[in-house]
Amino acid sequence: MAECIVGDITPADNISKEEKHRQEEEAMKHLTRLLSEDLRKEIYELWEEYEYQSTAEAKFVKQLDQCEMIIQALEYEELEKRPGTLQDFYDSTAGNGSNRQSPPYD
Repeated sequence: MAECIVGDITPADNISKEEKHRQEEEAMKHLTRLLSEDLRKEIYELWEEYEYQSTAEAKFVKQLDQCEMIIQALEYEELEKRPGTLQDFYDSTAGNGSNRQSPPYD
């Protein structure tokens, strides 16, 4: 949801994990202000769960997000007939195991 305001921040953007988290947190607070108090709290807590990878469900959703990013990068490379040009996207998913404690970089 935060990406609808801050955009899709990628490793190529050279934005620190902390700054990415700060921007997305601000966006989520802005977006959830439009909701009822109960729904605002639920949506914000789900976002935090994903950010901190604190549940098995959050870890699974993160893995799906990374798979989608890899597929999209591969499709772009094939479309442009330039294999290997988006290696940074593939590399950004390497080592992103499920035992992560800090906010992820997607």
